[in-house]
Amino acid sequence: MESIWDRIAADGQRRRRAFQQAESRRVNVLLDYEAQAKRTAAATDRAERAEWVAGVRTAQEAEADRLDQALQARVTGLTGLLRAAANEPARDLAAFRRFVPTENPPTLDDVSMPPRPHWSQFAPAQRGLFGRRRYERDVVIARTEFEAALANYDHQRQEALEEQSRSHRTRIASRRRAHEATWDTVAEAVSSTDPDAVSQFAGTILHASQGLRGLLDGGRATYEAPERELVLEIDLPDTDVVPNERNWKYFVGRKSVGPVKRSSSDAADLYAALIAQLVLAMLDACFRGIAPDIVDAVSINGHVRTTNPATGQPDHPCLITVSADRPTYIALDLRHPKLDPKACLRKLGAEMSPNPHDLEHIRPIVDFEMAKYRIAHGPEALAQLDHRMDLLAMNPYEFERLVRDLFAKMGYDTWRTESSRDDGIDAVATKSDPHRSGLCAPSGNRLGRQPLGPHLQGHSAPYRIPRIPPRPRPDQAPHRRSDRAILQPPSSRRRAA
Repeated sequence: MESIWDRIAADGQRRRRAFQQAESRRVNVLLDYEAQAKRTAAATDRAERAEWVAGVRTAQEAEADRLDQALQARVTGLTGLLRAAANEPARDLAAFRRFVPTENPPTLDDVSMPPRPHWSQFAPAQRGLFGRRRYERDVVIARTEFEAALANYDHQRQEALEEQSRSHRTRIASRRRAHEATWDTVAEAVSSTDPDAVSQFAGTILHASQGLRGLLDGGRATYEAPERELVLEIDLPDTDVVPNERNWKYFVGRKSVGPVKRSSSDAADLYAALIAQLVLAMLDACFRGIAPDIVDAVSINGHVRTTNPATGQPDHPCLITVSADRPTYIALDLRHPKLDPKACLRKLGAEMSPNPHDLEHIRPIVDFEMAKYRIAHGPEALAQLDHRMDLLAMNPYEFERLVRDLFAKMGYDTWRTESSRDDGIDAVATKSDPHRSGLCAPSGNRLGRQPLGPHLQGHSAPYRIPRIPPRPRPDQAPHRRSDRAILQPPSSRRRAA
């Protein structure tokens, strides 16, 4: 049986096929214009050639406008995805129960009847000169019979329509009862926090969203009832979802229609903004569609199914990961026109690939496979799992993310610095507080497994924190204008993290 995630993947495949068909039609149109240009150039008559040139140019300019309008509409759909999805009505259990697939009622055109009576079937035969009176009497009789046949035909047709209408109403009522019974069963299973039912319902919500339709290439879900946490692993669209063209125009010098290529930086920014909007739209759909007593937290890992260019093998890198609880979501206004999706995700503590357009992998906040095991029943299953972080096993980037998350939990707005040329500063943290506000520049270091030295084991050794200039220069980097510092004691054998 086809699952809801298979339907989501099928929608993504249809989107890709539609783009390929549109591309094929566009190539054929451009080839036709090239052929017309060659025929025009080969014309010998000057007046005829000038007329053809003008006609071809007018047609190509109109085609360039049409292609550009279609391209801009596609880009607008990508950039305005979050607002469109957030403005959709909430799709909860009650909404799905109310919605029954409609079927148009029958009309007279749907009634199967023999051909309508025609006057030629009743008209009497023409008579001679001396049979005129009798012919007129026959015409009156035939007209009466014809009108009676028409009335009988219309009556039978109306009766057939009423019979089909009764069957239609009966069929719709039966379908509604079956639909409501199905969703009553689903609601009962979801209310009982059945993991499979909640996971399937989450997929149904995403599949029903018009804003997300065709932009998800599949996925899977799991639900942890004790923590009321829903974990989604979603297959995001590949980078080809972003058009390579910035606009279309008619080139006078080449006398042809062609695209203006989109820069790589513009394509990367557009793709990063798209996946940020997709993740926020999925968070919004799940939180609005599932009751608070069922789901209080949603974690999303956004992956892409692609081919690793280094190995030529299928790859499934994670590009974005976020985990948010309901109180944090309620504080968001995703419909606000000035909302920045990437800044919103940063506020939520999300982690996005430094180069999502290059499909650079990051480690998910919540591992999907481990989340599946956490919902196993019985203490013996959980006793074998240790979910505590091993700080010594972390790579430098994971440790930096941990430090950044700790500052975020303390109420700071945080972001990571560049991986290199950052003067040893791993993150920047700011806090707006009427009593104690300022900017921090944390730098995390790992000492390895060496025991702490005597300068840390006792408190007799004084510490000297470098004095921060009271009036920093405006041209200094943000972390050089920090008003707090965190001192990491030096070690001869430490490794920078």
